[in-house]
Amino acid sequence: MLRVALRWAGRPPRRQLSTFRQRIPGCGWRSIGLDGAPAAAAQPPALVRVRDSEQHKAGDEHRPPTVLTWLRLSATHAVLPKGYPHTVRSTYPAYVRWTAVGLFTGRIQSVLATQAMLFTIGLGTGAIPMAAAIQWVLKDGIGHAGAIAYAAAVNTRFDADAKRYRFQSTVALTVSDFVAIAMPLVPHSFLLMASLSSAIGSIAGLAQTASRARVMSAFALGGNLADCTRAGQTQGKLMSILGTSAGAYLSWIIGPDPFRVALCMLPLAALSLYSMHVSSQLVVLRSLNVQRAERVFHAMLYQLPPDARPAARTELTAPTPEQIAEVETFAQQYRSVFRTEMLLQPLIGGPPTGGWRLALPFARSVSSTVAFELLRASPAGACARDSDAWAATWHAGAAYAIAVHTPSARDAPEVLVWHSSTSTPLHKLQAVWHACVLRHALDGRRARPLDLGAAHARAMELWPAVLRSMESTDWLLGMVYLDGDGAYLEREDTAAPVRAPRADARAGDRELDE
Repeated sequence: MLRVALRWAGRPPRRQLSTFRQRIPGCGWRSIGLDGAPAAAAQPPALVRVRDSEQHKAGDEHRPPTVLTWLRLSATHAVLPKGYPHTVRSTYPAYVRWTAVGLFTGRIQSVLATQAMLFTIGLGTGAIPMAAAIQWVLKDGIGHAGAIAYAAAVNTRFDADAKRYRFQSTVALTVSDFVAIAMPLVPHSFLLMASLSSAIGSIAGLAQTASRARVMSAFALGGNLADCTRAGQTQGKLMSILGTSAGAYLSWIIGPDPFRVALCMLPLAALSLYSMHVSSQLVVLRSLNVQRAERVFHAMLYQLPPDARPAARTELTAPTPEQIAEVETFAQQYRSVFRTEMLLQPLIGGPPTGGWRLALPFARSVSSTVAFELLRASPAGACARDSDAWAATWHAGAAYAIAVHTPSARDAPEVLVWHSSTSTPLHKLQAVWHACVLRHALDGRRARPLDLGAAHARAMELWPAVLRSMESTDWLLGMVYLDGDGAYLEREDTAAPVRAPRADARAGDRELDE
């Protein structure tokens, strides 16, 4: 023991820290240091100074927190994610403020609409008859059925275009409320009007719920998606309480007259829609759907000279998710930045006959003429011979196929893309990039001669540079929504000769249907 003590006594003293910081979740930084000169280990810990930067100012470290401070901290913990603001992105506070305004005004609208509905079935004049109660239950059932059909039709597009469906849900709720306040004008059509209002409201509620997870993931940092969703739900419930109270007071003042209610709801609806539009603009989605992918590739293609061959190490700069979010369209129908149309995985030969046609109500289809070009195209990616203005190619080991339609000058060209069912997200992204290069060449065919072979080669040579640039700009390349109509293609090479298609394209379409 004496030898150990002498060995420690001979060592130089360790360097002591004068101060350091500790982050207190939701309360900022705490500064911890020593008062005066560095203290010896034997001295009491009273010389350690602890200063909370958020709660205390200089000179009042020992003052207990006030009731207002305690209420503010309690509200912060209740309605914001744990660790705020360090666990969310910088745009989250503005998003919460505008969303709160939209939810508050929307709740007031809902209270006024409910009052009009109840007045229509006779609540203001006495007891509700049994027939009215049955109609009230029926309208909810019809609304739920409409929501189920809507969800089945939209499915994965909630993830691909969450901002659009979030804003559209607010528009639909506003329409539902205006239908409800019109019921006193046509009381004999209560079931029809109530069912319509309920169906629109149920669809809106489902769209809002389905898109919430993707929107919240845009703000979550460090794997706290569930906590951000919990905070969003709490904010919604709080605004619902406040909006219900304000709506009840307002309905008592203006009464059930539908014209006065509509006059009151107009500014509320305008404020609600504006607030939700602004808050949706603050959402930055890092996954890639058709619109975001097209905007990224369009910006990168215009960084290249029109006719130059790509160098071995061509460097391109992809727009960041924040830059694309500033120009992304979600309040109205998206119009492609390319003039040449792209069809993503359309059906060849039309939808199937019989009951399956109802399962694909919105699927697009193309003539079976393109099938002949796809059958004789090489899987190595060589351009097939042009026949009837169609040219088809397979690429990336038959991971995707592209067909180009180049009609006469007065008709619009088309680019068709199909994925293999085993394609990876990067293959799907490469296929859309490849199609965008062809569309860019077709858009400029009047200014310079069109060389499809050169355009195909350029797309393949530039893809590594495109991929490097997108990997460096925080895009989620493993999460792409580029499936289109979902009609995947699989190449099955056989030794059977390929016969030319019939001259009548409709006859070929019927053969494929059979």
